[in-house]
Amino acid sequence: MAAGLAGAPLLDGPLPVVLGLAGVAALGSLAAALAGWWADGVGVALVLLVAEYGGSLVARGPGLDPSAPLVAAGLLLAAELAYWSADVRAARAGGAEDRAVTGRRARRVAVVTLSAAAGASFLLAAAALPRNGGEALRVAGVAAAAAAATVVLALLRRVR
Repeated sequence: MAAGLAGAPLLDGPLPVVLGLAGVAALGSLAAALAGWWADGVGVALVLLVAEYGGSLVARGPGLDPSAPLVAAGLLLAAELAYWSADVRAARAGGAEDRAVTGRRARRVAVVTLSAAAGASFLLAAAALPRNGGEALRVAGVAAAAAAATVVLALLRRVR
């Protein structure tokens, strides 16, 4: 997943060397984290992947990127799977992870990833509306704000 995210900007044409190096560094960080050598490697890898994607957007020029929802879902999925891998490693040290727990977690990861892709697609569609979208733009903005508030509230409930 991370390799695809790191290599996807290369499909748009020549990329500055710095962006290519960010992708390579992201893969190295993720590999170190998955091997158990560097606990912060997943976070660093995600930051580098986002920086590489942002840099590719700047290099590409103005306009919306129709692949943005896939990139957002891919980043989320890469993070979930990397942290899940670390949890499985810890569970093996203390005993086996329950199959029911694994099934529930897999379903949750799938739902969250698909929801992220749908939400990002909605936001991309809203951003593509003409600036003088009138009532349609206003409704899309209210719906996006309500969705964002719902996500924040759900995350706050989980933390508590």
